[in-house]
Amino acid sequence: GFRGTGLFYLLAIMLTSMLFGVKPSWFVAFVSLAGYILLGSGFQTVIISLELPAIITTSTLLLGTTFLLSYFNNSLTRVISDLSIGNQKLQQEITLSRQAEVVGEKQKSLYTRLAENTTDLVCEMGMDGMFNYISPSYLTTLGYTPELLVGTIAYDIVHPDDLQKALDIEKQIRLSRQPKRVRLQVKHADGHYIHMEVSGSPLLNEAKEVFGYILSSRDISQQVIAEETLIESEKKFRNIIEATPLGIHMYTVNDENELIFSG
Repeated sequence: GFRGTGLFYLLAIMLTSMLFGVKPSWFVAFVSLAGYILLGSGFQTVIISLELPAIITTSTLLLGTTFLLSYFNNSLTRVISDLSIGNQKLQQEITLSRQAEVVGEKQKSLYTRLAENTTDLVCEMGMDGMFNYISPSYLTTLGYTPELLVGTIAYDIVHPDDLQKALDIEKQIRLSRQPKRVRLQVKHADGHYIHMEVSGSPLLNEAKEVFGYILSSRDISQQVIAEETLIESEKKFRNIIEATPLGIHMYTVNDENELIFSG
């Protein structure tokens, strides 16, 4: 009868839809519906008229089932497509991340080689003022090994008279995000202080926030001694001039070896 034939074609639609996808299922639904009507009625219009409610019911089931299968098939296709696109993006991100790691390791290796082969003292200081890294030149100039300084507070080896100056320059670097330079007296491992010129540069993260500092220092003790000697000499010369009761005049010698009064 019509109902038995309809159930048969309903199963046929479901299987065909799962096997062939969306477009073929609608075609099969149409063919199944036509075959259901014609074969079930024996090609007799009278039977078709009599069984019209059953035909309508079965047709609705067939079309509804086909629609649902098409909808689920489309949804599944979209999900698979989204997963495929997401997987491709994930692979790209992983590749870029690995490339960034390789570049970062190369840069880190380069910076380490530079720091370990320069005569300047290079260190990394955290926002808490703690040494995170010091170059081998610290041992040569200040007598400290990494084991002695790493993990300690950098300000502890700054002369008390220069401590506020060091704190002020750190604040300037943090706020301006620009390198700054300052002269400080830094404590040697044996207890005496050395005049150092310290250049500080900020370390910025991806959000352009300061998370630490790179400090490069050099011994300027001889330069400071020379400057102090010059100042002392000028002071003595000034005292001599001021203490002399007679005037002091300045003369220069021209190309003909003649003295020319200049002041």
